[in-house]
Amino acid sequence: MPLNYEIQPQEPKTELVGNEEVGGIKIPCFGMLLEPERNFIEENSEGLPDLRQECVRLANAIAKETGKSMQEVYDALTNSDAQALSSHLETLVEFTNLMQKVGSKRQLIKATAIIRFRLEPEWTIEDTANPKLIHPGLVRLISNFAQRETEGGTSLLLESEASSKP
Repeated sequence: MPLNYEIQPQEPKTELVGNEEVGGIKIPCFGMLLEPERNFIEENSEGLPDLRQECVRLANAIAKETGKSMQEVYDALTNSDAQALSSHLETLVEFTNLMQKVGSKRQLIKATAIIRFRLEPEWTIEDTANPKLIHPGLVRLISNFAQRETEGGTSLLLESEASSKP
């Protein structure tokens, strides 16, 4: 049963995500991630390593060994500063690889959430990872779209709270 609106909500705007090189699709914009999208991202991210925790663990170990401050080592790890970590290049390479792996997986998860809940309900993470079905560049752009929707949700919430105050 539909609600009896005093003011009818607008149809969601769409954004063309993509370009001539990777292809483009129109995606409805809501200014936030929808609840099922957030749940999907959360559920599918559960097994991923916590990069901050891993970085802190490595920074502590390297800082104790080298006498550098933990903050200095942490910054060097997160910025892939080979010069600052010249005595621990293997650790730096391993952490950089982990950051790339986790980042790629998160990108797949976010893009899949948007495609599945806004465009194609049967779409899977495996579909998103298949370059025969979707160009990897378009996956990255859809993931960026998801990030903007995440950030937009925060501003909508703040806008709503501000307008409800006397």
